[in-house]
Amino acid sequence: MDLNKTQIFSKNTLYLLIAILLTYVIFPTFFITGLYPISTDNYFWNSLDPSWSLALKYSGNLDLIWGKDVAFTYGPLSYLIIKNGWEASKWSLLFFDIFYYLNFTIIFYLSLRSYVNKIAVVLIAVLLTAIIPAYPNGGAALVLLLFLAFWIYRNLETIKGINYIFQIAIIILLFFIKFNTGLISFVLFYTAIIYLLIFKKEQTIRALFFSILPIILIYLLSYQLNVSLKEYIISGYHIVSGYNDIMYLNDPSRKYLLLCAFTFILLAVFFLLFQFFPFKKELFFENLFKAGIFAICIFIIYKQAFVRADIQHIFDFFKYSLLLIICLPDFTNYKVKSIQSVILFGLIAIVAFVGFKENEITLDKYFNKLNKEKYFKTFVNFQEESKSKLIPNNNALPIEILNKIGKSTVDIFPWNIHLLLENNLNYLPRPVLQSYSCYDKYLQDLNFNHYNSQNAPKFVLLDYETIDLRYPFYDEVKTNIVLIKNYKVADTLLHNQRKMLLLERKENVKPIKFVKIDEYAMMLNDPIVVKKDVLYEIEAYSSLKGKFSSIIRYAPEINLEIHTKTTVFQGRTSLSMLKAGIFSPYHIKDIDDFRKLINEENFPKDNMINAYYLKAFDTDNFKDKIKITEYKITQ
Repeated sequence: MDLNKTQIFSKNTLYLLIAILLTYVIFPTFFITGLYPISTDNYFWNSLDPSWSLALKYSGNLDLIWGKDVAFTYGPLSYLIIKNGWEASKWSLLFFDIFYYLNFTIIFYLSLRSYVNKIAVVLIAVLLTAIIPAYPNGGAALVLLLFLAFWIYRNLETIKGINYIFQIAIIILLFFIKFNTGLISFVLFYTAIIYLLIFKKEQTIRALFFSILPIILIYLLSYQLNVSLKEYIISGYHIVSGYNDIMYLNDPSRKYLLLCAFTFILLAVFFLLFQFFPFKKELFFENLFKAGIFAICIFIIYKQAFVRADIQHIFDFFKYSLLLIICLPDFTNYKVKSIQSVILFGLIAIVAFVGFKENEITLDKYFNKLNKEKYFKTFVNFQEESKSKLIPNNNALPIEILNKIGKSTVDIFPWNIHLLLENNLNYLPRPVLQSYSCYDKYLQDLNFNHYNSQNAPKFVLLDYETIDLRYPFYDEVKTNIVLIKNYKVADTLLHNQRKMLLLERKENVKPIKFVKIDEYAMMLNDPIVVKKDVLYEIEAYSSLKGKFSSIIRYAPEINLEIHTKTTVFQGRTSLSMLKAGIFSPYHIKDIDDFRKLINEENFPKDNMINAYYLKAFDTDNFKDKIKITEYKITQ
């Protein structure tokens, strides 16, 4: 071996060791998350996220059908990124971690070995080890999408089977982990293959083989994972679009973060313009394709961060945008002394600034990532339920409630599923697991059809609450009709300072029917006066400005105003939720009002609704007219 080859080998070995060390820092500090009772302090609110993550794995353990029996943005393999080990194979968890972090190692290694600006690569890699959490979590879907972009880029440089294999593994994982990101991965994957066929003279047979392979594998795996593909795709689409309509947050104190994000995007665009200039005709479509990959990825990261605009989601934009930069070689393949390098260091500086300002980068957090002992100990001693310690718990329901429910099926509203599993009850999930996730008519109908059939649970534990300033009664409007008509109040209870109802399904109930009785148009601001036992489906329409706003940020803001004799209540709503309907002439303010409605008790005059109004924050975002369809509620 001559001297040059020895030096190259030594450098590559050094780069590999650095890449492994960097990956070690972000490798998980624990193998699985522990399933423990939630603290009684602020129990109800703290149960929201643990409940859906626990319920997803519980639903998988029951062999429920995804898409029909379960409709959620996360899929049957979501436990791999949530790291829920309840009745899971430790090998599936381990193999996912190996694959996931192998991608990090490859990206770090090839960036150090192949890209010119090694100073920038090291800075980005070290900064990523500080801000990427030492466990996959929900953001892992975005990370997998960026891994896909990396392997697509690799295939542009040299078409190889291994590049296709990594891409196919990623899109299959994404499809069954988180549908919305999985859908985008398909767009990128097949667009890349079309590009290679047209402009890179890819072999047709090979391209056809790798195009069909993921479809075949997903089809076969859908049987193993109990996925009804058509319904899984449809429900996933509705959850994604509905989320954009209603789940937004608007916190003025975080506006500087939006400015930082726009600055980051603007600098990245300038970088690409410098890269592509002067514009060469023979590279036009290649550069356009590369810019398209960047645009799609940065847009998805931006939307997921700034629709649900709390600090955790917002900071996801900065850490995953920085990961995108190192995944795409165009950004680090320039000399240190160049205008591109100046822009690149500006991008790094923005992420570092936000990380330090928001306390996302600290020495304590960094050093806490270094101890991996818990991960390996848990793996060696792993059993299917080794970390499930939900029982005994600190949140026991009253003994008389537990005795009444017994072994019968039970569901809970609006979201605190954790309570049922902590008390070892026979939880029967409705398709959309939590009320606030019923974003539109399609999703609400899934739950309604479940409750309007013989599959409905015998008992329901009912709390009365919602999130994001909505009106709780209309999170599941048709299902609430079933609860009112087909259930009775079996008991009341006070649990962790919250009053709840125990409802029991009546004997020999008849299904609810909706008979269309009228349809007409109104102006957007006209009062809507409702009659008893009539459901009013409301179709309002976005203007072109409103549709554009929905793409750039989130759906235009609109409220449902409830006018009574003495008060005006405003609840956030959306066009998709309004289409699901409204029906009650009574303002249901709390759990006691819900009980009165079920028991057909007389309401105070102050609860009588004079009219509903739709109040848009900006009327230019909506068309002037709306359509009302009336349905008589019968049995």
